[in-house]
Amino acid sequence: MINDRINSVRLLSVLVEILFITPSSLVTPVIPVSPVMTQGSPNSQESDPQKLYEEGEVFFQQGTEESLPQALEKYQQALTLFRAAGNRLKEADVLSNIGVVYDWMEQPQQALSSYEQSLTVYRTHLGSSLKLL
Repeated sequence: MINDRINSVRLLSVLVEILFITPSSLVTPVIPVSPVMTQGSPNSQESDPQKLYEEGEVFFQQGTEESLPQALEKYQQALTLFRAAGNRLKEADVLSNIGVVYDWMEQPQQALSSYEQSLTVYRTHLGSSLKLL
C-alpha cells in the first residue's frame, strides 16, 4: 500500500518536472549573492545551494551505504538555502531528490513525506496548471 503511494507520488513529481519545469541548465537561478560568497571564502561552498545540490547528486550517484547519507545531508543543506532564496521550483526538485534518497535507504515513510512535500510545493507554485494532479 505505502509502496504504491510512493510510486504514485514519485511518478507525479517526475511528470511535473518534465511537463512544467524548465531544465535547470537553461535557467540561471535567482539567488542573492553576498560579497562574502564571491570572494571565495571558506564558507562560500556552504552558501551556494546549487553547488550543494550538485554535490548531493555526486554522492547519490555513488549509491553506496556510506554515500547516501552524505547525499541526504547535501540535499538538506541546499533545500534550506533554496527556501531562504525563495526558489520554490528548486525547493520542490530537492524535496523530490530527498525522497528518492530515502527510498533507496529503505525509509518509505520519509520518502513519501518528501514526495508529498515536493508535490505540494509544485502545486502551490504552479497553481491552476496542476489541477489535474
